[in-house]
Amino acid sequence: MSKARTLANLISDNAELADGQISVAEVVGAAPTASPTFTGNIGVAGNITNASGNLTLDVAGDIILDADGGDITLRDGGVDFGQIRNQSGDFVFQSGTSDKDIKFIGNDGGSDVTALTLDMSAAGAATFNSNVSLTGTLYVDNSTTNGFLSAGSNILNFGTTSNDTLAFYANNTNHMKLKPDGEVILNETGNAEGDLRVESDSNSHMLFVDAGQNKVGVNNSNPTATFDVIATGSRPGIYSRSPASQSAQTNSQLVLIDSDNANLRANFMVEDGTGSGSNGSMQIEVTEAGVSNDRDLRIQGSGKTFFGGYIGGPSRVNVAGTLAITDNAGGQSLLIGNQDSGGANNPFVISVGNGRATFGNGNSWSSSSGGTMTSHLSIGNGTVVVNEDGNDQDFRVESDDVSHMLFVDANNNRVGVAESSPQAPLHVRTNSGADNTVELLRLDCGSNVHQSGKGGKIQFTDIDVYTPTAEIIARREGVSGNSHLEFSLRNNVRLALTNQGRFTTTPVAGGHTVFNEGGVNAEFRVESDNNTHAFYVDGSNGAKYFGTGTNQGTTGAGTFNIVVDGGDAINLQHNVDGNHVINMQQIGATTSNFFYFSKNGGGRGSISVSTTGTTYNTTSDRRLKDNIEPIADATDKLMSMKPVTHTWIADPEAPSVHGFIAQEMQEIVPEAVSGEDGGEEMMSMDYGRITPVLVAALQEATNEIKALKQRVSELEAI
Repeated sequence: MSKARTLANLISDNAELADGQISVAEVVGAAPTASPTFTGNIGVAGNITNASGNLTLDVAGDIILDADGGDITLRDGGVDFGQIRNQSGDFVFQSGTSDKDIKFIGNDGGSDVTALTLDMSAAGAATFNSNVSLTGTLYVDNSTTNGFLSAGSNILNFGTTSNDTLAFYANNTNHMKLKPDGEVILNETGNAEGDLRVESDSNSHMLFVDAGQNKVGVNNSNPTATFDVIATGSRPGIYSRSPASQSAQTNSQLVLIDSDNANLRANFMVEDGTGSGSNGSMQIEVTEAGVSNDRDLRIQGSGKTFFGGYIGGPSRVNVAGTLAITDNAGGQSLLIGNQDSGGANNPFVISVGNGRATFGNGNSWSSSSGGTMTSHLSIGNGTVVVNEDGNDQDFRVESDDVSHMLFVDANNNRVGVAESSPQAPLHVRTNSGADNTVELLRLDCGSNVHQSGKGGKIQFTDIDVYTPTAEIIARREGVSGNSHLEFSLRNNVRLALTNQGRFTTTPVAGGHTVFNEGGVNAEFRVESDNNTHAFYVDGSNGAKYFGTGTNQGTTGAGTFNIVVDGGDAINLQHNVDGNHVINMQQIGATTSNFFYFSKNGGGRGSISVSTTGTTYNTTSDRRLKDNIEPIADATDKLMSMKPVTHTWIADPEAPSVHGFIAQEMQEIVPEAVSGEDGGEEMMSMDYGRITPVLVAALQEATNEIKALKQRVSELEAI
């Protein structure tokens, strides 16, 4: 070459370099202005950079990247984000950014589609955007179990290649397992307890396992027994038959086995009778290990019926006396009994006729002519009657551990429940134990659905044609309202209790509600939330108490006491004009205290009423006073008082009244004022408390007037 080996020269000349080597150290100069063509190799010892724009490699053939280091690194702004490398012969694509996905994106009809995403934050979990087609086998393995999914000829195979269980899950819960030994488990204990249902063409519950109730139904969506079959049409519910190849005495059997003793079993079988000389038979037998041909009931096709024994063997019906079936004037009877020494027959008789079956004892019964019988139990025509003939025959029903759980004492016309010797028409007994109560009787009114007004009653009456004498009624007030227990007399509720503890009485007009009508020494007490004697009547002396105590304050016959530890003792409110808030009367006595006030047991005042007026008394006895001194500054106090006229804010329309301001009077006669200025309670005055000051001031003025008159008289005499 004659020109310098600079990129500018090479580009400007559109040179074709055939020697194949250009060193970056040699290629320097201006930016390219043409499109050079390189026919050989370009060797770059440093970096190829482009400050702006794109770098395009456009070749007529292939682009070959040969990295002897084995790594091709992809960067963005100098930061690695991926590599293509040779790793021990393996072709490796690697993302260089932590927890960032690798995505394969294509173009579907002009739109970008992420066909596959490899989630590096989830150990490379693969998410395919659409279908996945496999030609071979899909293997799912971990360190201990190998699973596969493959398609064969018209068959889909899936399972495990190791000796492991195949489990089926729904909602992350195991519902079915296929074990290596071929065992199939549905709803294994400890996992989902769901029902199993198999449908037929027209039946949604052809086979149904009720997992919650541990029951199996056939053609039955609600089995009520461990195995419950509903027949369809005229077909039998359970059909069992022997193989057609079996010839002599072919049996079709249903076998019931005792779960506690496998040697005990009951067989229901049908024999065709081949080779037995019979027309076939239906047999019910109970067998025990070591005992053969133990058949208890056999009905032959010929119509013969055998109890016990076996074909060709003896019958095993043993009757100590008489067993007879007779036809006696319109009825059939089965007799089982003995003949006594006198020849009279007194068997146990079952008499059937006229729509009734009667169980009893025959009296001098003859198998040919019958006789009379004593009825113990009669069933038919919609009734069941025990002791129909009204004989002295008790009736008793036992429970697990009570011999007289239900007992009818025929001689005394009484019924006992858990009581062998009832003392009343109905006598119920149970053992409650110390400090315990038990339920003796429960009366339920219909279903478990709450309904408004629903309830029941116990009715008492002397003659059934009269109005009920008394009733005890239990009812509900509305669907979710209060429960009531009511006591009614002649169809009128006179006493009622509710579940809220409300107690009401409803006497007739002019009647009374009376407690302790007999007048015995019995106390009456009403509790509040935190007071055991909110209202208390002392039965011994008739004293009445309201408040927080039972024997505080003045007591005595007829005394009415109100005792409180806080708040108002009495709060009276009256909202009707023209009436009295309190109206107190005394009849007979001429003078008495309507109110008497005391403090810590000592009298402090009273309000008394006589035939001529009312007197307000406050304590003033010399024996109660000390430090007695005359009022020395009464006139000054009197002159400091500021009488005013005023109206009341609460009643602005009322006329003005005369009075004092409590705050001002507190500085002059403090004992006449109650409360504090600015306190929660309004200040008040006892106007009677200023009377001593007024009297003392008047005395001072009178003495001064007398002195002035004396002085005037003396001056006039000069």
